[in-house]
Parts: sequence; structure tokens; C-alpha cells
Amino acid sequence: MNIDVAKEWIQDEKNVWGEDYTNITFSINDIMEFEEGTDIKNRYFVKNINILDKYMRMLDEASSKLNVKKKVLFFEVNNTSSSEASDIISELMEYKDKYKEVLYKLKYCAKCQCLKCIKKCRYDSCNSCDKSGKVTECNYDKYNVIMFNNFLAKLYNSETNSYDEVKVLCEIDILEKNTVYRVIDSNGEYLILTYTHDPLKGDSYGSVDDKEVFNLIANLYERNVQNLI
Repeated sequence: MNIDVAKEWIQDEKNVWGEDYTNITFSINDIMEFEEGTDIKNRYFVKNINILDKYMRMLDEASSKLNVKKKVLFFEVNNTSSSEASDIISELMEYKDKYKEVLYKLKYCAKCQCLKCIKKCRYDSCNSCDKSGKVTECNYDKYNVIMFNNFLAKLYNSETNSYDEVKVLCEIDILEKNTVYRVIDSNGEYLILTYTHDPLKGDSYGSVDDKEVFNLIANLYERNVQNLI
């Protein structure tokens, strides 16, 4: 691999992950002193920041290796050969591929409302966010809003007696109702449904009969629909 191409690849990766890494590490430093009696240590970004931290260090080390020069006669040339540059990039790509789910989930964590929260979570915390969700609004005593990006699920269709693939756009947990609601896109039709997850039976959905709750869910979704990566 051409040395300049390798350097450019590394710089692009630093640009992609640098801001997220900074946001998460600074936030962890800010909230850890309040962790006693809370769920802070169990939050996804706290438990997995070491994966991103190692990747950033690997990028820095690789960049340093590629920038080493040596003298040949009166000129300075790269100390790293093209094959060595290829090996360096391959190692980085292998690590990134191995932990890609963790790394891309941390991208959502970097912009999640939980990142700077110092309270003990009253909701299902990181378990509800799946791979592509983040909390965009949280009223600690009333409700919690999670917005998803390209999150697919199965919804039973009683007319066809089969399951349709649908997009889950939003999940809202209302404490007073002790109920979780989802906004779903089913082939262009927007649905607001109750949602329950059973570890054994799987997911189940139900209708929302309370108009006041229905309107609240719709308004919260509309208010947060732009808060995606």
C-alpha cells in the first residue's frame, strides 16, 4: 500500500472516531464521581469505552510508524515499506471489523442523553437502545424517548397470518402508565402500539386506546424525529 494512502486512511479514521471518543471519555470523567448508588458503571459506554480507547491508540501508533523517516544519501525517505504499511492497515481493519458492533453502538452513545446523567436510571437504560438507538429526551419522573436508526423488527399481521418486517422508529416508556410504546413504520403506514418483550415468548404489540396517551406519543415522536445521527 502507498504510504500516503495509508496515512490518509488513518487520518480519516481519526476524524470519524475522534469526536465521539472525546465526548465519551470526558463525560465518563465528569460522572464517575457520582456513580455510587447509580447504574453508571453498568452503562454501555462505560463498559465498552476500552474498545474505542484501544482503537484510537492503535491509530496513533500506526501514524507514528508511518511518519518515521530515514536518510538515504542526501534525502529523507519513508522508513516503512509499502508491504509494512499494508500490514499496519490490515491490523487496524481487522480490529475494527472484530469490534464493529461495539464501535458503531458507541457512536450513538456519544450523542445519548444518558452520557451525562448522574441519576440512577428508572427506565430500562441501555437494554432498550439495541444497536442503533439513543435516548434523545428524558423526563426523569415521567417518560423516556429513544429514537432508532434503521431498526427492523417483526410485527404479526392478522390479515395474512404472517409476520411483516417493520421499522421501529421510536420507543417511549411512560412511568405513570407502566407501559412502553413504539412508533412503527409498516410499509409507509405509521402505527403507535404498546410494546412488551418477554425473554421466552418474544415481542408482542397491542393497540393504544387512550387518545390522550396516543397524542402524547405522537407529539414526543414528532419533537424528537430530527435527533438522529
